[in-house]
Amino acid sequence: MVDIDGSNEKQLTDIPKNWEAGRWSPDGSKIAYTSWEKSSLSLGKTQEIGIWIMNADGSDKKLLTTIDTGFIECMEWSPDGSKIAFVTHELSEGEPSDIYVIDVPSD
Repeated sequence: MVDIDGSNEKQLTDIPKNWEAGRWSPDGSKIAYTSWEKSSLSLGKTQEIGIWIMNADGSDKKLLTTIDTGFIECMEWSPDGSKIAFVTHELSEGEPSDIYVIDVPSD
């Protein structure tokens, strides 16, 4: 997070294997991001990516869902901020992409 003039820089995450840019919620109060960080839903799995949301200031991080069969290509919030659509892609060559939609819990 940084002011428009480049001042007041604040790092919101510190995740070594995070390659997906965050996505602002339509009202600007939350950020959704993907991460390979270990989740409480991992159930012993070693390679899974999750979709997380947090407040715009980096607080209150919540895991929404995980996938363990590929990676997330992109994601977008619904206009009302109640859902996130995302595209997954299998790691095997020639595997199709799939589209999913998940609910975002209200506060």
